[in-house]
Amino acid sequence: MSLANVIFDFGNVINLWRPHLALTAFFDSQDQAETGLRALGFYDWNGEQDRGRSAADGLAHIAATQPEALPVFAAYLDNIALAHSQLVPGTSELIERLAARGVGLFGLTNASVAGFDAVCQTAPAIRHMQDVALSSREGVMKPDPTIFTRLLERNDLSADTCLFVDDSAANVAAAEGVGLDAIVFIDAATLETDLTKRGLL
Repeated sequence: MSLANVIFDFGNVINLWRPHLALTAFFDSQDQAETGLRALGFYDWNGEQDRGRSAADGLAHIAATQPEALPVFAAYLDNIALAHSQLVPGTSELIERLAARGVGLFGLTNASVAGFDAVCQTAPAIRHMQDVALSSREGVMKPDPTIFTRLLERNDLSADTCLFVDDSAANVAAAEGVGLDAIVFIDAATLETDLTKRGLL
């Protein structure tokens, strides 16, 4: 079969994820925030939010384990829209062009509900997507193959008609494992070339 559908990851493909933008009251630079957040275990904590843990439960966990850091985590949740407020240059325009050509468009992303809502505000092109497999709603995260097969089955999609685009090599490998064509996102210009080679643009 020929390709007729594109499944997009969101973070750092359609929009940039920049946690430091939500935490300017605590960190003076992106590098400082990266170091500080790693020391606080922020990325593991955020992974559990993406898995579906509620904001209240996430904050309760911090209050119980490292209460001195609670203001940082609370501020991130309060300002989460800022962390997702910047677009990756060019990807939204490619989505618009794909939609105009009648290509089937879908999303598959590891994100909390609040994070996803913020991305939808930043990237209106997401409105073209017929369905989005959101980890926090599905209860399973990439690179688990279950989230890929669930999206395919729910939308009656054959894997060999779909291209998956993600900035993570591990997620791309997982997609290939369930029969999808898949590419690691570098930038919109490279993606445009890849889409054109596949006859999607």
